[in-house]
Amino acid sequence: MKEIGPKILEFNGVPAFVVLRYDEYQRLIAMASASAIKSAAADWSPAGTIDSNVDDDLLTPTTDLAALHAVQAPPESLIPDDNLIPHDVVVAAVHNHWSLARAWREYLSLNQATMAERVGVSVSDYVTMELEFARLSPATRERLAEGLGVGLQQLVMRRRRRRRKDYDEGL
Repeated sequence: MKEIGPKILEFNGVPAFVVLRYDEYQRLIAMASASAIKSAAADWSPAGTIDSNVDDDLLTPTTDLAALHAVQAPPESLIPDDNLIPHDVVVAAVHNHWSLARAWREYLSLNQATMAERVGVSVSDYVTMELEFARLSPATRERLAEGLGVGLQQLVMRRRRRRRKDYDEGL
């Protein structure tokens, strides 16, 4: 039986993938986990000996609850001033079958809890508002637009209504 070594696959002249025999892959995984265990054992220290110079947010609890729950404004550079909808938002809405509210929220990297707080509703109510075919009142749309930091026109996608004339011509 012919011994097969690793095969390096290139993309545009740059190494991109390596194909290995399964036993070689298993050996590399075992070596990596052994070195990870050794480094973890070397870094381990008994409780109470944590270096006091370490300033880690996970170890230092915050007492400022207002700062913890502060609503941050979305980055202005992501929202166009000319009331247009960015291409990425439209693509996300169309390809994922999302509403524009959800596409904007994902585009601005906001979570549902933050948006629910901004809009002033519970998270479950916000999730209902964000559904693709949710029928929202104009006041609710305004609250969503304000919470996202976008214009109302950027939250409404116009749909072409089929006129009777268009329907008759299609037959």
